Amino acid sequence: MEDAHYFLDLAAAFVRGTTRQTGEPTLGRDLLTEPLELLADEEKQAIINAGSELKLHRFKRSLADMPRVRRATGFLHGVMPQSILDIGSGRGAFLWTCLDAFPDVPITATDIDERRVNLYETVRLGGIERLSGFHYDIQSPPELLEQKFDVVTMLEVLEHLPDPETALRNAVRLAQRYVVLSVPLHEDDNPAHLRLFSEKTFAEMFERIDDIKRFQYDYVHNHLFAFLTIHS
Repeated sequence: MEDAHYFLDLAAAFVRGTTRQTGEPTLGRDLLTEPLELLADEEKQAIINAGSELKLHRFKRSLADMPRVRRATGFLHGVMPQSILDIGSGRGAFLWTCLDAFPDVPITATDIDERRVNLYETVRLGGIERLSGFHYDIQSPPELLEQKFDVVTMLEVLEHLPDPETALRNAVRLAQRYVVLSVPLHEDDNPAHLRLFSEKTFAEMFERIDDIKRFQYDYVHNHLFAFLTIHS
């Protein structure tokens, strides 16, 4: 493996976290216990090489080139978030890019699939301590998260939910400044997609939520984005 193809810190953290959980792959004591930020790139590469049998493709840097990922991180660069809550982080296409792009920002990743949450926690355990994983359904009371976040991101989530308006209301309640949404523009054969959204259906929901101060749209590679500004 070549470092340039991977988010080096994240892939190394995943391998280290896996070792701490399972004992495999075997790593030298220094590679396992030294703070990740103190390791040289060559040492991180050695960790990655030791974990070459693990599913490391999820940490490829090419994820950052996905148009919708670039659009979301571009918006975040413009608002300089102090903390991020990512709803429905899934396999992490946006999450890993976000962690790499904002190296000083605490990020909470949530999913309804506990296996995904375990993935995030493995990366945290391996040395990315500003990452927190939380098993959470955004249709559930937001008080379960026990805090608010500067920016809430929810990419390709609403189309999966039986109650998207409740989910949106909860996302707004959890946000201090902004909520970033994206949904597919067209029907597809994914049985998990329950509905389509448009500017019109989005606007109807947004106008029923008093805490939304204003909103704007963008279209990115067959996806509709909405950027919501929240009343402070």
